[in-house]
Amino acid sequence: MATMHAQVVAEWAWWIGLLLGGVPLLALAVWHCNDVGHCAAFAMRRWRRRHRRARLPPGHTGLPFVGESLALLWYFKLARRPDGFVDARKRRGRRSSQDGTFGIRWPAPELVGVSCVVNVDGSQHARLRGFILAAINRPGSLRTIAEVVQPRVVAALRSWADKGTVAAATEIKKVTFENICKMFVSMDPSPLTDMIDGWFAGLVAGFRAFR
Repeated sequence: MATMHAQVVAEWAWWIGLLLGGVPLLALAVWHCNDVGHCAAFAMRRWRRRHRRARLPPGHTGLPFVGESLALLWYFKLARRPDGFVDARKRRGRRSSQDGTFGIRWPAPELVGVSCVVNVDGSQHARLRGFILAAINRPGSLRTIAEVVQPRVVAALRSWADKGTVAAATEIKKVTFENICKMFVSMDPSPLTDMIDGWFAGLVAGFRAFR
C-alpha cells in the first residue's frame, strides 16, 4: 500500500512539475518563435547584402500565423480602447526614432500641422476623429456617398473587363481620386482632374521625401 501511495505521489509530482515547468517553457517558445524566425531571416539578408548597421525595429511580431490579431481584437472588441493598441506601438516607434532606428514621424508636423488628426494623440485625436466620423458615417452621408460611388465603380469594373489586363493599383487609385473629386469639389473626370491627380502624386512624393 505504501509503495502504491508513493507511486501515485510521484506521478502527481511529475505531472505538476510538467505543468509548472514545461507548459510555461512551451508558451514562451511559441510566443518568441516568430521573433526568432524574423531575426534569423533578417540577419541572413543583412549578411548577404553587407548591411552591418541595419537593425529591426523594436517590438513583438506576434504569434505564428495570426500575428498580433488577438491583441487587436482585444483592444477593439473587448477593452473598447482601440487607441491603446496604436499608442503602445507608437511609443515603441518614438523610442526607436530617438536611437536612430527609424527616421522622423510621417507625415511631418512641419508639413501638415501639429494639430492634424494624424499627429495628435489621446483625447484630441478622439475629438477630431469623432468629427470626421460624424460627417461621413451617418446614414444620410453613407447614402449620398453610395449614390456617387457605386455608378463609377460599376463603370470602372466594366471598362477593366473590356481591357482584359489592367494595373490594379493604378486603376483603383484613379477611380478613388475621381470619386474624391466628385464628392468634395463636384468635378467629373476630365483632363483637368487628370492633371490634378498628377499634381497630387507629386505632392505626396514631396511629403514622403521630406527629412
